[in-house]
Amino acid sequence: MVTCEIAVAVFVRVWMFSFPSITSWLEERPEISTPNTSWKRVKEGLATSNSYNHQGNYYGSSLLLHFMKHVDRVDSRLHMFIFIACDVLIALALRKFVEGFLRKEFSSKDFTNAFKRFGLDANSIDSKNVEKVSHFVFMLYLFNPMTMFTCVSKTTVIFNNLFLSFFLLMSITGDLRSMTFFLALSTYETLYPVQLIIAACLSCWKYEHKNAEDKLKVCMVKGLGWFILWSELIFVTAALLSNPGEVFRHYEYILLLSDQTPNLGLFWYFFTEVFGHFESFFLTVFQLNVIFYSLPLSIKLRSQPIVLEFALLAVISIFKSYPVVGDTTLWIALIPMWSHTFMYMRDSIVAVFAIFVSCLICTVMWFAWITANAANANFYFATGLVFSMGQLYLLCDVVTSCLKWNYLIKISQSDETFKHHAHPPGAMLKLVN
Repeated sequence: MVTCEIAVAVFVRVWMFSFPSITSWLEERPEISTPNTSWKRVKEGLATSNSYNHQGNYYGSSLLLHFMKHVDRVDSRLHMFIFIACDVLIALALRKFVEGFLRKEFSSKDFTNAFKRFGLDANSIDSKNVEKVSHFVFMLYLFNPMTMFTCVSKTTVIFNNLFLSFFLLMSITGDLRSMTFFLALSTYETLYPVQLIIAACLSCWKYEHKNAEDKLKVCMVKGLGWFILWSELIFVTAALLSNPGEVFRHYEYILLLSDQTPNLGLFWYFFTEVFGHFESFFLTVFQLNVIFYSLPLSIKLRSQPIVLEFALLAVISIFKSYPVVGDTTLWIALIPMWSHTFMYMRDSIVAVFAIFVSCLICTVMWFAWITANAANANFYFATGLVFSMGQLYLLCDVVTSCLKWNYLIKISQSDETFKHHAHPPGAMLKLVN
């Protein structure tokens, strides 16, 4: 079954690649490619690094450019299959991750006790339910139009998604060495995932040490140590394989917002309008805003590291300096894994509709602004703002529903807490099969 679907997904992508007009149009779309993820910048980096031993206008990571250079020497047509293979690997990793997480979640002692307390049968959740949800996540990622457009445009964000998907897969095992390795790779690519280090340590604390209080500090120190070790190895390798002076060049580009080309984010519009002498202050504020949420979320969700990882992935995709739809596809595909909490959501359909409509309107506003000269930057920024607000609202709804679910699980662990926390008839533990 999975083999058939992978074959169809690969065929659709190869078919789209066969139309140069489609690929060239997608490569130009600001919603799909930004200056630091654009395939055109990669090609320029390949040309300048071969001729002049520097990266030119390429502002991605040095290791990625080095890898692409070797692939290009073998056969330039291999690039297409590498991007397709990455998409398939991400989908398979997400499927395995969701399946593993739900099996651990539904087989836990707390979950079984809660079901008994509410008069429900814990055996009603069998392996078929888990497989359905994990398979739906697999399909949602693989056949999401935004995922396919990201793949066909050959935007390098797909490599960051690959590292993050394997980080998630390793997180349910509690293996800090594997988690921090993939996290270090992702951090090297885009910097912002560094805040997931706390979630990695909490995953180890929960799944390897069963939330033993005396092991929390050990997990934190061990996780930070492994992360620093892997990061040093990556940076040293990058310095040895490329120009040492350009190892941190992509970080400067991300943090200083060197290119204010319009995109779906919040940075570009503000910094085209702000006065020059205020720019450094507001740039600091905007960048701190991306990582500001990691600490309070980590404290609130310390016993739920998977929810924490999901929330931080969404926060990064919304508030980073150069966001693209490829960032959104990863965490959006994971929403079905919380299907057992859907009944506690409120108006998620409004958020989903806002995200969908804003994606469509973005192309119209871009045409009206750039091609037809019938609009201005305000129109395009407004659609991007709706896209970000829709994501933020959907994220809040999903996290809130998870908190409600876990609250009911928690209060049902003993007769005393169950009777003490009075709840209305509608506020009970339910399940969507």
